[in-house]
Amino acid sequence: MNAPKIGLAYSLAMILIGLAGYYLTGGRTALLGSAFGMAGAMCCGIALANERLRKHLMHLFVVLLLLIALPTSIRFFIAFQDPDKRTVALFLLTNAVLSWAVMGVMVKSFIDARRARKAAGG
Repeated sequence: MNAPKIGLAYSLAMILIGLAGYYLTGGRTALLGSAFGMAGAMCCGIALANERLRKHLMHLFVVLLLLIALPTSIRFFIAFQDPDKRTVALFLLTNAVLSWAVMGVMVKSFIDARRARKAAGG
């Protein structure tokens, strides 16, 4: 599994979801997802290019994921209760599910990398 490539794909999806949310709902806070997507894309892009920094950058990427997933999940439940904000709730749900799923993949990648290092004697 190539975690930086998965993270890069996720980051690009976040940029697109943020832009779509902004243009469809008019809410400027939708652009926060795009900002985090750009930060994630930078982490993953540099991690692809620099093997020595990969571990640190991918851990930073998971921290960014957590900073996206937690508040987005909470905001989804708040927005879902308002019938006028169902479009916003849909974007928040998409964002939250995608973020938690990618976080699970990243954690599995970390565990696999640690096991591989241990098996190799390092």
